[in-house]
Amino acid sequence: MKELIKKFLNHESLPFQIYFNLKFLFARFLYGSANDIQVLAVTGTNGKSTCANLLYQSLLKLDQKVALISTVNVAINEDLHSNLKKMTSLDIFDLYKFLKLCRSKDIKYLVLEYSSHAYIQKRLKGLNFRQINLTSLMKDHVEYHGSLEKYWQVKFDIINSVLKTKSCRFFYNENTKNLHQISGHIYGVNNSISKNEISDVDYRINGTSFNLNGLKINSELISSFNLNNILGVYYQLLDLDFQESEVLKAISELKRVKGRFEYYESSKVNVVLDYAHSEDSLENILKFYKTESDKAITLVFGCTGGGRDVQKRPRMGMVADFYADSIILTSDDPYFDDPYMICDDISQGIVNKSKVKVEVDRRKAIELALDNSTKNDLVVIVGKAGEDVMAVNGKLLPFSDIDIVKKYIHDNK
Repeated sequence: MKELIKKFLNHESLPFQIYFNLKFLFARFLYGSANDIQVLAVTGTNGKSTCANLLYQSLLKLDQKVALISTVNVAINEDLHSNLKKMTSLDIFDLYKFLKLCRSKDIKYLVLEYSSHAYIQKRLKGLNFRQINLTSLMKDHVEYHGSLEKYWQVKFDIINSVLKTKSCRFFYNENTKNLHQISGHIYGVNNSISKNEISDVDYRINGTSFNLNGLKINSELISSFNLNNILGVYYQLLDLDFQESEVLKAISELKRVKGRFEYYESSKVNVVLDYAHSEDSLENILKFYKTESDKAITLVFGCTGGGRDVQKRPRMGMVADFYADSIILTSDDPYFDDPYMICDDISQGIVNKSKVKVEVDRRKAIELALDNSTKNDLVVIVGKAGEDVMAVNGKLLPFSDIDIVKKYIHDNK
């Protein structure tokens, strides 16, 4: 019934907006307000989960009482577990129930991702925003919003809506464009302000080293994209009035984020896993390893079903064709769609069909790539990475790319 209604009414229609506002009022009535918790929001096309997790890690290291809601995981202080809802921003009832638990634990900061869907559906209504960080602005969710311009406008609306709170500060990545003159703190490796604070950057296929305000840091985090994410977190922490020496120490101890540029190496295989779910994010990871490594790239990926961003499938195929030496197309949350049809959509953008294999069983696809690789190859697995479930025919089935890779490496020592 819900899907039938959506065919005739979009979420921005008046009936749906009334429904979302009523849900907010009822959720707040059941679980109370959230005014006593400072919300540190992260929005953008790519990088939200990484920035949110790095900020959460840092606040823990600074001995703060902090909670986290991200696409990857959910946490209250050190109690961290996977987000099995497959929702970047929780349903408003789940959110306010979570906030009630946070209040009982005297949580001061809540770090969360703010998606465009959440804004339209009023999932984060009523929160007290202290900061918002825009990590990127690329092409995504075109079918849902109607056009790229409307998707971007929603991102601008998110920022403008939270900045109505006078104490809220805005941070944005140097790679973000078209901000329509929204005033904020820009950060990035090539930004003139950041250049005075960062030096001696050395990117490696399994980490990054750099100097930040005189401190030498050897980080597990990979690529310029993650270094930009680190800089964003650095400035956010300074804005929260932490001492710079404490902030630098916390930054130096940051761990890689589950399923984001996650690198594994054994005597037989080299593997990197990432969430990359758009042509931009896919190009980011493939271009980095094509530049920084001389290894042949075997790419394992698919695209999401359920009518989500169908237009991007052939474009992702074009990116894969340009950078990867071999490609295995497979399933990635097909929902009710035929995974073979999704793979066929992707292959429309691939000119060199000889480099393509199709194996819709994702476990078999990953094992096929690993079995046929050597130390001279790099297997890049994208689309799910840190997730622990796969959406198939209305069910969320247990599935983990990372567990498959770890087991393979353990069994082939």
